[in-house]
Amino acid sequence: MKRLVTYGVLVGLLFCSILSAKGQINEQHKVDLAAEVNIVLGLPLGDFEENVDQPMPGITVAFGGKVPNLPLELTTELGFMSFGTDDLLELRLNDNTVPVQSIGVTSTNSSFMGHLKARIVPSKGVIRPYLDAVAGIRYFSTRTSIESSAFLAENDFFDRDNDASHLFTSANFDSFSLSSGVGTGIEFLLFDGPLGIQTRQTSILLQLDVRYLYGSKAEYLLKDSILRENGGIRFDMAETETTMLIPRLGLKIKS
Repeated sequence: MKRLVTYGVLVGLLFCSILSAKGQINEQHKVDLAAEVNIVLGLPLGDFEENVDQPMPGITVAFGGKVPNLPLELTTELGFMSFGTDDLLELRLNDNTVPVQSIGVTSTNSSFMGHLKARIVPSKGVIRPYLDAVAGIRYFSTRTSIESSAFLAENDFFDRDNDASHLFTSANFDSFSLSSGVGTGIEFLLFDGPLGIQTRQTSILLQLDVRYLYGSKAEYLLKDSILRENGGIRFDMAETETTMLIPRLGLKIKS
C-alpha cells in the first residue's frame, strides 16, 4: 500500500509539472520549457553520516518551464539514490562436515525523491549563476532477498544435477521523510540556436551545483546489519534525520 501511495505522489508531482508548463504560455502562444538530467552524489550529514559512511550515487531528472517576464523557473524533479548493499552467506554442514546447504541474504538500500523546485537564474549569458529552493518527499526502501540452495553430496563432490535452489523475498522495509533544501550553482551555455530541422531557438547548458537537503526522520537498514540470532536472521535498523549535501553535474535543454 505504501508503494502505491509513493508512486501516486510521484506521478502527481509530474502531472502538476506538466500542468504548470502548459500554463506558461505567453500572448504569442510560445512555451519556454526546460528539461534536465543530473548525476548526483549524496554525502550524508550528522546522524545520517554516522550510520551511512559512504557516498550515495544517483540520478535526477527535472521537467518544467520559465515563468514569463521573471528570472524564475519552476520544475518538478524526480530522483533515485543507492546507499549500499549488504550480504550474508552461511554454509550449513552435515555430521560429516560436508556442506549440504548454503543460505545467502542480500539487502539493497535505495532512496527515491520527488521535489518541486524553484530556480532564480538569468535567461541570457554564457555563464549563468543560479539559486535553487526545493521541497518534497523522499522514500527509503530496503529490498531483501534470501536464496537457499540445497546440495546432495556424494563422494565429497556436489551432484549439481540434483541441486534444489529456492529464491525468496523477505518482508521489505520502507519509510518516508519530508525534505527541503537550497542550492547554488552555475550554468554554462554550450549551444544556442535552431536544433536539427527545428526552427525554434534551443539552448543546451552544462550545470554544476551543490545542494543542502534537509531530511526528516526515516528508518533504514544499517551497514553490516544482517545478523544471525537464535537460528534466524535479524536486521539492525536505524531511525535518524536524513540530511545530505549533494554535489550535482548535469545537462539542461531549454526550448
